[in-house]
Amino acid sequence: MKNAYDNLKAKYVGWVYLKNKTGNIYNPQTNTFTLTNEEWEEFKKGHPKAASLKTVPLPFPELCAELFDGNTATGNCKWTSTQTTSGVGSSCHHV
Repeated sequence: MKNAYDNLKAKYVGWVYLKNKTGNIYNPQTNTFTLTNEEWEEFKKGHPKAASLKTVPLPFPELCAELFDGNTATGNCKWTSTQTTSGVGSSCHHV
């Protein structure tokens, strides 16, 4: 489960990178990108787990946005679902 989550997140990060790239390379009807082979090779260097976007569109981009956008915690307030307490000061809140 964790591997599938991490792989989907990596694909989503690559998808967002390409979607925000200038040059109007995104086709919203097919959820695909138009890049040259050289551009795909360059993209794969920075996003190896998202290389499949060349031939397979990201599944459910709207749901991926809900799942992955803004859900990363860092510093003293980071916490995982397997922890019983945060182990840090009382300034962190868990929902």
